Amino acid sequence: MSHRKLHTLHRPAKKHNGHPPLVFVHGGYVHAGCWDVNFLPHFSKLGYHCHAINLSGHGASEGRENLNSYDLDHYAADVAQLVAELPAPPVLIGHSMGALVVQRFLEKGQAAAVIMMAPVPTTGLAGCSAQLHVRQPDFLREAGGTVRRLQAVGAGRIHDRRNRDDGASVALAQTPAEDSGAGHGW
Repeated sequence: MSHRKLHTLHRPAKKHNGHPPLVFVHGGYVHAGCWDVNFLPHFSKLGYHCHAINLSGHGASEGRENLNSYDLDHYAADVAQLVAELPAPPVLIGHSMGALVVQRFLEKGQAAAVIMMAPVPTTGLAGCSAQLHVRQPDFLREAGGTVRRLQAVGAGRIHDRRNRDDGASVALAQTPAEDSGAGHGW
């Protein structure tokens, strides 16, 4: 597989603790910015060099026009490309589909440690999706609206998360021009 131009958010350690770097791998339908809300600032303050990769076709990485043709092997190659640039084997942190990408990477690559957050079940997501639709029928409609709002602001970033009275979480976005953290690579 050929190398693609990948965009990675890098948050250097405030004061390095000597531990391996952390590499965050996002799930489907999001990009590396999802880690920049809480995880990257938190672990950077704890002394870790943090890297959140935008997999091919996501965020500012190239390949959006081919997004539907990428599979786990392509995404694992993206992770391998980033890991090869690091000074030491990292701790890989994958969420949902990102956890599957990490597993695929580990078939050929190495990591200091691995954390899988909400990995996709080996049986797939059909059962989970049906159960979600029965228990919270409005969820997918509301999630779709949130995605469309975030896409409408371009490369916006989530800056606030509020819980509604019914327990749903609402993400508020701002455009890069409103973003006080200029230079975040968005």
